[in-house]
Amino acid sequence: MDTSCTDAAKTQPLNYVEPTDHPEPSLVDVLSAYSDAGFDGDAFATDGGMILCGSCQSTLSPDHIDVHSIRRLEGTSDPSDNIGVLAIICPVCGSHATMVLKYGPEASPDEVAIWHQTNETRESPILPGNMAPGEDRPDTEATITQTPRTQSEMPPPIEFE
Repeated sequence: MDTSCTDAAKTQPLNYVEPTDHPEPSLVDVLSAYSDAGFDGDAFATDGGMILCGSCQSTLSPDHIDVHSIRRLEGTSDPSDNIGVLAIICPVCGSHATMVLKYGPEASPDEVAIWHQTNETRESPILPGNMAPGEDRPDTEATITQTPRTQSEMPPPIEFE
């Protein structure tokens, strides 16, 4: 019996991730790129799905916030660590800020509320819509044009005969 394939598989660590030509940038890299582009303020998710501006300390309803850019990241060691960096402008003080939110199964109800209620303005020329400023990603054709859909907006399941 030829065991070369089996032996080769045993030498790979269990958490082995195939290297790529374009490694995923770190969260620090993405935040730094936004900061260099002028989005150097901070905003935070608060209880009740509200947004706190780090500059003026205003508590804002997400439906009054325009999202100019989103960069989604997965964890290098755990791809289920889904986070998104949102570039926003505070409507009260004009601070250009970033906000880091989880998405997917690990997101809190407050984070989910913010994802669903913010205004989609990524078509504006302020920043690239689906990447950090200055980032050269090979998958720029695969843009996400909407925030995540609610369960009721999901298409019906495919039925097989």
